[in-house]
Amino acid sequence: MRGALVVGEGPVRTGVTIICPREGLARDEPVFAGSHRFNGNGEMTGLEWIRDAGTLAMPVAITNTHSVGIVREALVKAEIEARADEEYWSLPVVAETYEGTLNARVPGSPDHR
Repeated sequence: MRGALVVGEGPVRTGVTIICPREGLARDEPVFAGSHRFNGNGEMTGLEWIRDAGTLAMPVAITNTHSVGIVREALVKAEIEARADEEYWSLPVVAETYEGTLNARVPGSPDHR
């Protein structure tokens, strides 16, 4: 849905951003990775693997606070389907970002009804 914001109706300005670390499949040729904590207030899955191994073998997803779990599950499912003929583990990196000022339907945001 596009167009001007109509409070209580939309469009809802939220979604998922996927960042691919390299062209092709990163799982077959991982890239170096690291982490930095700015304020320690956000959720991020897969962070301990990055700290431990120092590599990244999957795309990174950024989404809203309440969607971290479902986005992680979707990335795991996609990885399992892509590797249907072999065993493979999956530990996706999914980071949350507060999007309350973009999404008029987030409880607590100034525009929420």
